[in-house]
Amino acid sequence: MFKKDKEKKPLVSVILSSYNHEEFIEKAIFSVLKQSYEKLELIVIDDGSTDRTPEKIKKIHDSRIQRIFLKHNREIHPRNLGLRLAKGTYVAFQNSDDEWKDDKLEKQIYILENKKNIVACFTGVEFIDKESMPLQKSWAHGLFCTKNISRSAWIRRFFDSGNCLCLPSSLIRKESIRMTGGFRGSLIQLSDFDLWVRLILLGDFHIINEPLIKMRILKGKNVSRPDVWNMRRVKIEFSEILERYAQNPVHTEIKKAFANVLPWRAHSYAIILAGLVRYAWSLNSPIHQLFANRLMSKLIDNSLYRKEIIDVYGIGIIHEFITHRGELELTIKKKKI
Repeated sequence: MFKKDKEKKPLVSVILSSYNHEEFIEKAIFSVLKQSYEKLELIVIDDGSTDRTPEKIKKIHDSRIQRIFLKHNREIHPRNLGLRLAKGTYVAFQNSDDEWKDDKLEKQIYILENKKNIVACFTGVEFIDKESMPLQKSWAHGLFCTKNISRSAWIRRFFDSGNCLCLPSSLIRKESIRMTGGFRGSLIQLSDFDLWVRLILLGDFHIINEPLIKMRILKGKNVSRPDVWNMRRVKIEFSEILERYAQNPVHTEIKKAFANVLPWRAHSYAIILAGLVRYAWSLNSPIHQLFANRLMSKLIDNSLYRKEIIDVYGIGIIHEFITHRGELELTIKKKKI
Protein backbone atom coordinates (compact mmCIF):
# COMPACT_ATOMS: atom_id res chain seq x y z
CA MET A 1 0.00 0.00 0.00
CA PHE A 2 2.72 2.45 0.99
CA LYS A 3 5.20 2.62 -1.91
CA LYS A 4 7.64 5.37 -0.92
CA ASP A 5 11.34 4.53 -0.79
CA LYS A 6 12.34 3.50 2.73
CA GLU A 7 14.62 6.54 3.04
CA LYS A 8 11.74 8.88 2.20
CA LYS A 9 9.16 7.22 4.44
CA PRO A 10 8.27 9.17 7.60
CA LEU A 11 9.55 7.80 10.89
CA VAL A 12 6.93 6.59 13.38
CA SER A 13 7.71 6.84 17.10
CA VAL A 14 5.88 4.16 19.08
CA ILE A 15 5.67 4.86 22.81
CA LEU A 16 5.01 1.81 24.97
CA SER A 17 4.47 2.34 28.68
CA SER A 18 4.65 -0.88 30.68
CA TYR A 19 3.70 -1.85 34.22
CA ASN A 20 3.54 -5.36 35.70
CA HIS A 21 2.62 -7.17 32.50
CA GLU A 22 5.25 -9.90 32.47
CA GLU A 23 2.79 -12.30 30.82
CA PHE A 24 2.06 -10.04 27.87
CA ILE A 25 4.91 -7.55 27.39
CA GLU A 26 6.74 -9.68 24.81
CA LYS A 27 3.65 -10.06 22.63
CA ALA A 28 3.00 -6.31 22.87
CA ILE A 29 6.56 -5.44 21.81
CA PHE A 30 6.82 -8.00 19.02
CA SER A 31 3.47 -6.91 17.58
CA VAL A 32 5.12 -3.49 17.04
CA LEU A 33 8.43 -4.80 15.73
CA LYS A 34 6.65 -7.10 13.24
CA GLN A 35 4.74 -4.26 11.59
CA SER A 36 4.77 -4.31 7.79
CA TYR A 37 5.70 -0.63 8.07
CA GLU A 38 9.26 -1.00 9.34
CA LYS A 39 10.51 2.58 9.66
CA LEU A 40 9.81 3.04 13.33
CA GLU A 41 11.43 3.57 16.68
CA LEU A 42 10.03 1.87 19.76
CA ILE A 43 10.43 3.74 23.03
CA VAL A 44 9.70 1.30 25.86
CA ILE A 45 9.29 2.97 29.24
CA ASP A 46 8.79 0.65 32.19
CA ASP A 47 6.93 2.55 34.89
CA GLY A 48 8.45 0.92 37.98
CA SER A 49 7.25 -2.66 37.47
CA THR A 50 7.68 -4.98 40.46
CA ASP A 51 7.37 -8.24 38.51
CA ARG A 52 9.60 -9.69 35.75
CA THR A 53 8.50 -7.19 33.10
CA PRO A 54 11.87 -5.33 33.05
CA GLU A 55 13.79 -8.60 32.61
CA LYS A 56 11.65 -9.60 29.64
CA ILE A 57 12.08 -6.17 28.04
CA LYS A 58 15.87 -6.44 28.32
CA LYS A 59 15.90 -9.79 26.52
CA ILE A 60 14.38 -8.39 23.31
CA HIS A 61 17.08 -7.15 20.93
CA ASP A 62 16.29 -4.84 18.04
CA SER A 63 18.17 -1.72 16.94
CA ARG A 64 14.88 0.20 16.84
CA ILE A 65 14.23 -0.20 20.59
CA GLN A 66 15.08 2.41 23.21
CA ARG A 67 14.56 1.19 26.79
CA ILE A 68 13.96 3.32 29.87
CA PHE A 69 13.36 1.90 33.35
CA LEU A 70 11.76 4.21 35.91
CA LYS A 71 12.44 3.52 39.56
CA HIS A 72 9.03 4.41 40.98
CA ASN A 73 5.57 3.88 39.50
CA ARG A 74 3.87 7.18 38.55
CA GLU A 75 6.89 9.26 39.58
CA ILE A 76 6.64 10.95 36.17
CA HIS A 77 4.25 10.58 33.25
CA PRO A 78 5.86 7.90 31.02
CA ARG A 79 3.99 8.90 27.85
CA ASN A 80 5.03 12.54 28.22
CA LEU A 81 8.60 11.36 28.67
CA GLY A 82 8.23 9.31 25.50
CA LEU A 83 6.91 12.35 23.62
CA ARG A 84 9.98 14.35 24.63
CA LEU A 85 12.23 11.60 23.24
CA ALA A 86 10.24 10.88 20.07
CA LYS A 87 12.00 11.69 16.79
CA GLY A 88 9.27 10.58 14.39
CA THR A 89 6.88 12.54 12.20
CA TYR A 90 4.07 10.46 13.69
CA VAL A 91 3.47 9.10 17.19
CA ALA A 92 1.63 5.93 18.20
CA PHE A 93 0.95 4.48 21.65
CA GLN A 94 1.00 0.83 22.59
CA ASN A 95 -0.15 -0.73 25.86
CA SER A 96 1.97 -3.43 27.46
CA ASP A 97 -0.87 -5.98 27.41
CA ASP A 98 -2.32 -5.28 23.95
CA GLU A 99 -1.35 -6.48 20.47
CA TRP A 100 -1.31 -4.87 17.04
CA LYS A 101 -2.14 -6.53 13.74
CA ASP A 102 0.77 -6.51 11.30
CA ASP A 103 -0.59 -3.87 8.91
CA LYS A 104 -1.90 -1.39 11.49
CA LEU A 105 0.69 1.33 10.95
CA GLU A 106 0.89 0.87 7.19
CA LYS A 107 -2.83 1.51 6.73
CA GLN A 108 -2.78 4.51 9.05
CA ILE A 109 0.31 6.07 7.45
CA TYR A 110 -1.41 5.87 4.07
CA ILE A 111 -4.35 7.90 5.41
CA LEU A 112 -2.24 10.56 7.14
CA GLU A 113 0.19 10.99 4.25
CA ASN A 114 -2.63 11.48 1.76
CA LYS A 115 -5.02 13.58 3.85
CA LYS A 116 -3.15 16.49 5.42
CA ASN A 117 -6.28 17.81 7.17
CA ILE A 118 -6.32 14.74 9.42
CA VAL A 119 -4.33 15.05 12.65
CA ALA A 120 -5.11 11.63 14.13
CA CYS A 121 -6.10 8.26 12.68
CA PHE A 122 -7.79 5.54 14.74
CA THR A 123 -8.84 1.97 14.03
CA GLY A 124 -11.42 -0.55 15.11
CA VAL A 125 -10.70 -2.81 18.09
CA GLU A 126 -10.87 -6.56 18.61
CA PHE A 127 -11.16 -7.75 22.20
CA ILE A 128 -9.11 -10.72 23.39
CA ASP A 129 -8.71 -12.67 26.62
CA LYS A 130 -5.68 -13.72 28.64
CA GLU A 131 -4.77 -16.38 26.07
CA SER A 132 -5.16 -13.94 23.13
CA MET A 133 -8.41 -15.60 22.08
CA PRO A 134 -11.28 -13.41 20.76
CA LEU A 135 -13.90 -12.32 23.29
CA GLN A 136 -17.52 -12.22 22.20
CA LYS A 137 -18.81 -10.25 25.18
CA SER A 138 -17.23 -7.94 27.76
CA TRP A 139 -17.73 -4.57 29.45
CA ALA A 140 -15.65 -2.99 26.65
CA HIS A 141 -17.79 -4.14 23.71
CA GLY A 142 -19.49 -1.18 22.07
CA LEU A 143 -17.20 1.27 23.87
CA PHE A 144 -15.36 2.65 20.84
CA CYS A 145 -16.72 4.60 17.87
CA THR A 146 -16.22 3.29 14.34
CA LYS A 147 -18.07 5.98 12.35
CA ASN A 148 -16.40 9.10 10.93
CA ILE A 149 -18.09 12.40 11.78
CA SER A 150 -17.30 16.11 11.37
CA ARG A 151 -15.10 18.11 13.72
CA SER A 152 -18.03 19.97 15.27
CA ALA A 153 -19.85 16.65 15.72
CA TRP A 154 -16.84 15.28 17.63
CA ILE A 155 -16.85 18.35 19.88
CA ARG A 156 -20.52 17.77 20.66
CA ARG A 157 -20.08 13.98 21.01
CA PHE A 158 -17.25 14.40 23.52
CA PHE A 159 -19.30 16.84 25.62
CA ASP A 160 -22.43 14.71 25.64
CA SER A 161 -20.99 11.21 26.05
CA GLY A 162 -17.27 11.30 26.84
CA ASN A 163 -14.52 9.18 25.35
CA CYS A 164 -15.12 6.70 22.55
CA LEU A 165 -11.65 6.50 20.97
CA CYS A 166 -8.98 3.92 21.75
CA LEU A 167 -5.51 5.30 22.53
CA PRO A 168 -3.46 2.26 21.37
CA SER A 169 -5.34 2.37 18.05
CA SER A 170 -4.23 5.96 17.36
CA LEU A 171 -1.55 7.37 15.07
CA ILE A 172 -1.05 11.12 15.55
CA ARG A 173 1.02 13.83 13.92
CA LYS A 174 3.76 14.59 16.45
CA GLU A 175 3.68 18.31 15.72
CA SER A 176 -0.03 18.38 16.56
CA ILE A 177 0.25 16.43 19.81
CA ARG A 178 3.08 18.66 20.98
CA MET A 179 0.97 21.74 20.25
CA THR A 180 -1.61 20.40 22.71
CA GLY A 181 0.99 20.08 25.49
CA GLY A 182 0.75 16.30 25.74
CA PHE A 183 -0.95 14.40 28.53
CA ARG A 184 -2.29 16.01 31.70
CA GLY A 185 -0.46 14.33 34.56
CA SER A 186 -3.24 14.49 37.16
CA LEU A 187 -5.70 12.48 35.06
CA ILE A 188 -5.64 8.74 35.76
CA GLN A 189 -8.66 7.45 33.85
CA LEU A 190 -9.23 9.98 31.08
CA SER A 191 -5.89 11.51 30.07
CA ASP A 192 -6.41 10.31 26.48
CA PHE A 193 -9.93 11.80 26.35
CA ASP A 194 -8.54 15.13 27.52
CA LEU A 195 -6.04 14.91 24.65
CA TRP A 196 -8.79 14.26 22.07
CA VAL A 197 -10.75 17.34 23.18
CA ARG A 198 -7.69 19.52 22.52
CA LEU A 199 -6.50 17.69 19.42
CA ILE A 200 -9.79 17.87 17.50
CA LEU A 201 -9.40 21.66 17.38
CA LEU A 202 -6.27 21.28 15.25
CA GLY A 203 -7.76 19.13 12.48
CA ASP A 204 -9.98 16.21 11.62
CA PHE A 205 -10.02 12.65 12.97
CA HIS A 206 -10.32 9.55 10.79
CA ILE A 207 -11.33 6.07 11.92
CA ILE A 208 -10.42 2.99 9.88
CA ASN A 209 -13.40 0.75 10.54
CA GLU A 210 -11.29 -2.38 10.75
CA PRO A 211 -10.03 -4.08 13.96
CA LEU A 212 -6.30 -3.46 13.61
CA ILE A 213 -5.52 -3.76 17.32
CA LYS A 214 -6.29 -6.42 19.88
CA MET A 215 -7.23 -5.04 23.29
CA ARG A 216 -6.80 -7.50 26.11
CA ILE A 217 -9.58 -7.67 28.69
CA LEU A 218 -8.43 -9.08 32.04
CA LYS A 219 -11.03 -9.60 34.74
CA GLY A 220 -10.55 -7.05 37.51
CA LYS A 221 -7.22 -5.75 36.15
CA ASN A 222 -7.78 -3.28 33.30
CA VAL A 223 -7.14 0.32 34.35
CA SER A 224 -10.29 1.35 32.47
CA ARG A 225 -12.54 -1.35 33.99
CA PRO A 226 -15.86 0.02 35.28
CA ASP A 227 -15.49 -0.67 38.99
CA VAL A 228 -16.72 1.73 41.67
CA TRP A 229 -13.33 3.37 42.27
CA ASN A 230 -12.56 3.92 38.60
CA MET A 231 -16.03 5.27 37.92
CA ARG A 232 -15.67 7.81 40.72
CA ARG A 233 -12.41 9.01 39.17
CA VAL A 234 -14.06 9.07 35.72
CA LYS A 235 -16.84 11.36 36.96
CA ILE A 236 -14.41 13.81 38.55
CA GLU A 237 -12.03 13.81 35.59
CA PHE A 238 -14.82 14.08 33.00
CA SER A 239 -16.24 17.16 34.75
CA GLU A 240 -12.75 18.72 34.86
CA ILE A 241 -12.16 18.04 31.16
CA LEU A 242 -15.47 19.69 30.29
CA GLU A 243 -14.01 22.93 31.68
CA ARG A 244 -11.89 23.08 28.53
CA TYR A 245 -15.10 24.04 26.73
CA ALA A 246 -14.92 27.40 28.50
CA GLN A 247 -11.33 28.00 27.40
CA ASN A 248 -9.76 29.25 24.20
CA PRO A 249 -9.91 27.93 21.56
CA VAL A 250 -12.68 25.45 22.44
CA HIS A 251 -15.34 28.00 23.32
CA THR A 252 -15.03 29.58 19.84
CA GLU A 253 -16.27 26.27 18.33
CA ILE A 254 -19.24 25.91 20.70
CA LYS A 255 -21.67 28.05 18.68
CA LYS A 256 -21.40 25.69 15.71
CA ALA A 257 -21.32 22.43 17.68
CA PHE A 258 -24.27 23.42 19.91
CA ALA A 259 -26.22 25.54 17.43
CA ASN A 260 -29.50 23.75 18.13
CA VAL A 261 -29.46 24.46 21.88
CA LEU A 262 -28.12 28.03 22.01
CA PRO A 263 -30.35 31.13 21.69
CA TRP A 264 -30.09 33.20 18.51
CA ARG A 265 -28.65 36.04 20.60
CA ALA A 266 -25.68 33.93 21.69
CA HIS A 267 -22.94 36.19 20.37
CA SER A 268 -20.65 36.83 23.35
CA TYR A 269 -18.45 34.65 25.55
CA ALA A 270 -20.75 34.90 28.58
CA ILE A 271 -23.99 34.28 26.69
CA ILE A 272 -22.60 31.29 24.80
CA LEU A 273 -21.24 29.68 27.96
CA ALA A 274 -24.42 30.36 29.92
CA GLY A 275 -26.27 28.56 27.13
CA LEU A 276 -23.86 25.66 27.47
CA VAL A 277 -24.54 25.61 31.22
CA ARG A 278 -28.29 25.37 30.65
CA TYR A 279 -27.74 22.56 28.17
CA ALA A 280 -25.52 20.75 30.70
CA TRP A 281 -28.27 21.06 33.30
CA SER A 282 -30.73 19.47 30.85
CA LEU A 283 -28.55 16.33 30.49
CA ASN A 284 -29.35 15.48 34.12
CA SER A 285 -26.02 13.77 34.84
CA PRO A 286 -23.88 14.40 37.95
CA ILE A 287 -20.85 14.98 35.71
CA HIS A 288 -22.51 17.76 33.74
CA GLN A 289 -24.16 19.18 36.87
CA LEU A 290 -20.76 19.54 38.54
CA PHE A 291 -19.27 21.19 35.45
CA ALA A 292 -22.23 23.54 35.07
CA ASN A 293 -22.09 24.53 38.75
CA ARG A 294 -18.43 25.53 38.53
CA LEU A 295 -18.78 27.38 35.24
CA MET A 296 -21.96 29.27 36.15
CA SER A 297 -20.51 30.39 39.48
CA LYS A 298 -17.54 31.93 37.63
CA LEU A 299 -19.83 33.68 35.17
CA ILE A 300 -22.14 35.25 37.74
CA ASP A 301 -19.22 36.31 39.95
CA ASN A 302 -18.27 38.66 37.10
CA SER A 303 -20.67 41.63 37.25
CA LEU A 304 -20.46 42.36 33.51
CA TYR A 305 -21.08 38.74 32.54
CA ARG A 306 -23.93 38.52 35.05
CA LYS A 307 -25.69 41.51 33.47
CA GLU A 308 -25.26 40.08 29.96
CA ILE A 309 -26.65 36.73 31.01
CA ILE A 310 -29.69 38.20 32.76
CA ASP A 311 -30.41 40.48 29.76
CA VAL A 312 -30.66 37.44 27.47
CA TYR A 313 -31.92 34.63 29.73
CA GLY A 314 -33.79 36.62 32.36
CA ILE A 315 -33.35 36.60 36.13
CA GLY A 316 -34.69 33.05 36.18
CA ILE A 317 -31.29 31.67 35.18
CA ILE A 318 -29.87 32.79 38.54
CA HIS A 319 -32.65 30.96 40.35
CA GLU A 320 -32.01 27.90 38.18
CA PHE A 321 -28.38 27.98 39.31
CA ILE A 322 -29.41 28.11 42.97
CA THR A 323 -31.82 25.20 42.50
CA HIS A 324 -29.34 23.02 40.64
CA ARG A 325 -26.60 23.71 43.18
CA GLY A 326 -28.95 22.44 45.88
CA GLU A 327 -29.53 19.26 43.89
CA LEU A 328 -25.85 18.27 43.69
CA GLU A 329 -25.17 14.98 45.44
CA LEU A 330 -21.76 14.93 47.13
CA THR A 331 -20.83 12.01 49.37
CA ILE A 332 -17.58 11.08 51.07
CA LYS A 333 -16.83 7.48 51.98
CA LYS A 334 -15.74 7.29 55.62
CA LYS A 335 -12.63 5.28 56.37
CA LYS A 336 -12.90 2.49 58.87
CA ILE A 337 -11.01 3.15 62.11
